[in-house]
Amino acid sequence: MPNECDWVDAAEVRALLQQFRSVQQQRVHYYAKFQEGFQTYAAAAQNDREQDQAYSDLVSALTTAFQHCSEEVIGIETKLRDKLHRPDLAGLLRTVQEHEREKLRMTVVQQALKKAQARQQFTWMRSGNEDLSGIGTEEAHACAAHAHGVLPEPSRAEFEKAMAEATQDLQAAVNGINDSLEELRYVEQDLQDQADDHTG
Repeated sequence: MPNECDWVDAAEVRALLQQFRSVQQQRVHYYAKFQEGFQTYAAAAQNDREQDQAYSDLVSALTTAFQHCSEEVIGIETKLRDKLHRPDLAGLLRTVQEHEREKLRMTVVQQALKKAQARQQFTWMRSGNEDLSGIGTEEAHACAAHAHGVLPEPSRAEFEKAMAEATQDLQAAVNGINDSLEELRYVEQDLQDQADDHTG
């Protein structure tokens, strides 16, 4: 039969998982702000310096906010692993962190591609004729880099492939996050059932 220390540890685990849930809710809020800010930015006229600066400020603020979220989760992960001896739960949080990092990375790539599309940044978007003389890269990052003025423009086929890959990779990251959160929900429910049995 579990002793009192076990119940105390279980209660602390539940509290840490609730704290983690709170961090995830913050991330959802930040992504909503990110999407809203991007839509305003993408819809603005080209060379709209005010909107460019507003979006740049938003990205800077959200970068800091996402970093704080990551640091808080790392702290929770460390306590679960080192203090409460729950490497299984620490591993789930680590998996979420990795997927969150990929989600943010692919969100930025996808936004760069959507911006290029919204502003008809590539020649073939404006003329209706596909430019087949573009560079041979097929990577999403290459198209995104061009959207920031770094590389020659891709062809229509390269752009469409990059957009499809970015969308697929983003969805894979979201699915990975959701799968890990579902596992954590089962753990939380089990801990709650144990607590109810103990108090009952």
